[in-house]
Amino acid sequence: MTTTKKPIQNVTYILNLTNGSVRKIVIPENWTVTFGPAVPPDMKSSRYDKGAWALRIYAPKKQQRAIFTDVTSFRIDSIKILEKVVETKRKVVQAQEEGGRQNYVVEAKATRWENPDIPGGESAASEQKYAQLVKMDDIEEEVF
Repeated sequence: MTTTKKPIQNVTYILNLTNGSVRKIVIPENWTVTFGPAVPPDMKSSRYDKGAWALRIYAPKKQQRAIFTDVTSFRIDSIKILEKVVETKRKVVQAQEEGGRQNYVVEAKATRWENPDIPGGESAASEQKYAQLVKMDDIEEEVF
């Protein structure tokens, strides 16, 4: 009886870096990823200097293949994240009142959820919109 060996699949990780950029790495699924201090704390003293953190990648048999010290956080790409995005638009309008013309600021907000991993964004189904009327002299607000 022969057994067929399952091919090793790759896994993609998304790394958030200290400079604000994002990087993707692809490694075999049987490799190990660890995240911790770049330099382990001194076990003789009870204090630990908060130094750089490191993402380490090991091949089987604990063979270190990479170390990244500029990583603040990471995740596997199969974990989907949606970020709340709020867009605000304002317009000044005039209304005739007893004392003359009055200026109002009309404000409209649109809220949506976007996937930050997709350039241009992918909006989620839920979206909220509302408008706000703001009197300019004493900043009196009415929401409708």
